[in-house]
Parts: sequence; structure tokens; C-alpha cells
Amino acid sequence: MFDYVKYAQQLRHELHQIPEIGFDLPKTNAIVKRELDAMGVSYTEEFGKGSIVATINEGKPFTIGLRGDMDALPIQEANDVPYKST
Repeated sequence: MFDYVKYAQQLRHELHQIPEIGFDLPKTNAIVKRELDAMGVSYTEEFGKGSIVATINEGKPFTIGLRGDMDALPIQEANDVPYKST
């Protein structure tokens, strides 16, 4: 059985380690696109630098949209965890 909680935690830790600020998000965008590709979800980057718009159920009676900020805050992390920001 697939462990969705563990998968989500690992993905969160991976993203947390690569803080990118503002619209300059090449590593973050690459991870998001990798995951969308793996799920077979279509997306576009045509709406602006650093943005990805994914469409779920395109052409169906309902469409799902999700929004999330992908950029980091310009701060020094004080946590001492294995997935600390680099």
C-alpha cells in the first residue's frame, strides 16, 4: 500500500531544502513539474515567470484549481533538522 503521508513529507522536505526567493524558482519549478508529470497532470508556464498553472479534469463537468506560494522568505533558518534549508 502506498504511504501518501510519507510521500508528502519527503516532498515537503525536498522543497524545504532549496529555498528560492521571488520569481526565480528554477529548482522548485522543476520539482513541481516532475511531480505533475508523474501524476499525468497537464500544466502551463505561460502565465508568468515562476508560475505553473495545472489543470485537473480539463474538459470535464468540473475543474479543480489549487494555488500555492512556492517562494521562500529571505531569512536564516535556525532549525537543526536533517532537511534544513541549504
